Amino acid sequence: MRIALRLAVLALAAAGCANQQTPEVESPRSTNAPRKDIVIQFGDMQIEPSVARVKQGGSVAWTSVSTNFIGVLSFPDSIVEKFTCKELRPDFYVAAGRLMSIEIQSGQENVVLPCPLAPGTYQYRIDLTSGGTGIDGRDMGENPQLTLPGTLIVE
Repeated sequence: MRIALRLAVLALAAAGCANQQTPEVESPRSTNAPRKDIVIQFGDMQIEPSVARVKQGGSVAWTSVSTNFIGVLSFPDSIVEKFTCKELRPDFYVAAGRLMSIEIQSGQENVVLPCPLAPGTYQYRIDLTSGGTGIDGRDMGENPQLTLPGTLIVE
């Protein structure tokens, strides 16, 4: 009886394995829907959301929730031509081949893009340091203690 029961269990298990199909592998999907306006937070070790989606014409802001660092947001300077405005100051300036923001500190005002970007995918980074870096963070990009990568998708 025990042998018959074991054989029946083995037969059912084998039949179950034979009927299983290999699931198709899908690309990971974004967990956030595009929004008209979005606030991206960064902390000591991560950016949330790391892939942010904003609708064309929308506003994008970055805020710090870091307890240990001051951050500077930067994009490759090729992004300058993708803005719908030409004046990016006072919160952004071009230096060393990058469009850089003023320092972003926890508990202070958000840094907001000066105007909307054209549709596209834009890679950026947040350079973190534990101390002040001078006026407008101009020394930040040279020696950050940590760099956090992020992506902004304008749809």
